Amino acid sequence: MSTPKISIALATYNGIKYITEQLDSILSQTLCFHEIIICDDNSSDGTWNILEKYASTDSRIKVFKNTKNIGFKLNFENAISKCCGEYIALCDQDDIWFPSHLETLYNIIGNNMVACGNSILINAKGEKIGLTLQEMESFNYVPKDNMLLAYSVIFFRSPFQGASMLIKKDFLNYALPIPDSIKYHDSWFANLSLFCGGIIYTDEIINQYRMHGNNVTGTRVSVRSKIRTLVSLILFRHKSLERINTVRWVQRRIPNKDSKEALFLKKIEKILDRSSSTGGKILNFIFFMKHYSIVFNADYKHWI
Repeated sequence: MSTPKISIALATYNGIKYITEQLDSILSQTLCFHEIIICDDNSSDGTWNILEKYASTDSRIKVFKNTKNIGFKLNFENAISKCCGEYIALCDQDDIWFPSHLETLYNIIGNNMVACGNSILINAKGEKIGLTLQEMESFNYVPKDNMLLAYSVIFFRSPFQGASMLIKKDFLNYALPIPDSIKYHDSWFANLSLFCGGIIYTDEIINQYRMHGNNVTGTRVSVRSKIRTLVSLILFRHKSLERINTVRWVQRRIPNKDSKEALFLKKIEKILDRSSSTGGKILNFIFFMKHYSIVFNADYKHWI
């Protein structure tokens, strides 16, 4: 069997503390890769010197430095657009890949446009927090069916994290450029792939995902997290507007406007849009309670 042509897109910015450990974990992969494309967002802490050193010792590593800071989303898009592989693995500067990271994702992607795995969370010191990313995002399970999964990703939250993704280059014909109004590249790829080529997930842990500061509080894994999301979707219009924006951009990018996926998106848009009226809020409350297990990937027992 021929070796797949895999590119790795890595975006860096002032990552001197962790970049060496991450690069070493990439270079220890069990599946051979074609190249590592690294775009540095004008770091000022010595990160660039480390990148140049690695590039000088391995011809697969190609480094580019922005003349000014453009932000993580555009920097990732820049790195992705420079990749020439049939497959592109996204990579953060401060995580640690397990040796089978690429092999696991490549083995499951099949006919899907995107594959994604689970992560174990670590703190800034590299100590395990005791949660996986799937648990932190409060997913009791992740449906295999993309239409069922879309309910959770659009209405609740996504279990898909960019640094655990492998995407096919053909997908970029639809995904790029990333709309300016979309905040996160990985959220955009997840939402679009559900309706454009498919996304597949494994709960196998493929990397260590580093969390910084106080951004792991435990509340996202609780029942309260789901209740807050439910209430905010019904009562607060701006929460629905963010989701409507994503849905409308996905509608613009999918190739077949008459497909079942397109019809599904129109249904979702209608549900989100009616939150502007009192009657719509009541209908949405009924809808979310009726479809609670699908939206939140959990049954009512977890309330007890």
